Amino acid sequence: MSTATEHIIHQLSDSTHWKSLHPNKNMLLASWNLHDGEILEATIKEIKVSPFRNQRGATEESPTVYFEESIPPMLLNVTNSENIASMYGEEWPAWIGKKVQITRIKNEYKIGGTHRLVILRKKPVTEKRPFDTGNEKQMKHAVAAYLRDGNYDAIEKRLTLTDDDKSAIDAASKGDNDIDA
Repeated sequence: MSTATEHIIHQLSDSTHWKSLHPNKNMLLASWNLHDGEILEATIKEIKVSPFRNQRGATEESPTVYFEESIPPMLLNVTNSENIASMYGEEWPAWIGKKVQITRIKNEYKIGGTHRLVILRKKPVTEKRPFDTGNEKQMKHAVAAYLRDGNYDAIEKRLTLTDDDKSAIDAASKGDNDIDA
């Protein structure tokens, strides 16, 4: 899924798609809201079953994701539910407050349009985990990055470091200089 033209956005870009002219087409997040290569990063605020009007004009209900950011809610299909569950667990209340990345992909089946939205099966990089000094593999990689760069920048892009963590990495880097990355 990764291409050289992908970039993360945190709000919708201006759209000149014809559907942007119709207010009733702007009530839900849709594939036409994103440009090719854009990955929208958003935080789940609420999930609830909400009514919506289908393409035939009939009212249906669907699980709907509401976001903390100022973007429209998104209907939650089974595939996107499974993608979120693969990252954050089977219990949907645990998804509240979690970040997701949404992109549009070419719709191979041509049902409902040429593109569709998909929630990616990867946690956004901004979803940092705490550093675990007891995790040998994590420490090995952190020391290698520290020795390579001379600072903690690469480590802090993915992990949250405390002053004690930095001291432990510093001490490990002085004690063993032949660490494999």
